[in-house]
Amino acid sequence: MRAPTSPLPLSGVLGLPPHQGQQQDKARGFQINEVGLAGRALIGWVDAGVGDADDTRIGRAQVRDGAESLEVLVVQRRPNGTLITLPWLGAGQGGLELPTDAAPDPQLARIVASCGLRLPYHFSAPQIVDRAIAELEADCVPAWQSPDSPWLAGELILMLDEQGQAHLAGYDLHYTPTDGLKVSRAH
Repeated sequence: MRAPTSPLPLSGVLGLPPHQGQQQDKARGFQINEVGLAGRALIGWVDAGVGDADDTRIGRAQVRDGAESLEVLVVQRRPNGTLITLPWLGAGQGGLELPTDAAPDPQLARIVASCGLRLPYHFSAPQIVDRAIAELEADCVPAWQSPDSPWLAGELILMLDEQGQAHLAGYDLHYTPTDGLKVSRAH
């Protein structure tokens, strides 16, 4: 049997800048153990000794060792309140009406799920990301949060108006297919 590898901190060792050493120290808990002796079963090898990162937005940011980022699925809300897929989508996928009283059929749900957008750094500060999540959750479509909608359940939906604009956590957002997302402080 081999001796366990030393858990000595890498911070300040090997000539690494302190921040890189700290990142490596944190990552060590999520690494796969070394392969055991030849001829031994690999059962449990992949999960043995691997740290736990929960499958939440914070857990995913923990694994990336970066600021929490916020991902949303984008749809458009018409003035009458109906929701549609983004009108500029090609292949007959744009401008399709989305039900709000039931889960969309799987094909519609996949179209919405394909319109994912990672919000920029403005939304990574803890107080801003918390506010943004609260606002997005308050505007959710409950029927989409059911087990009947695996593509959309648990996802945050950003609803743009017909000009491609939305307000979120004190910011004005404007999206166009040519320029992408522009973010500015709300006045």
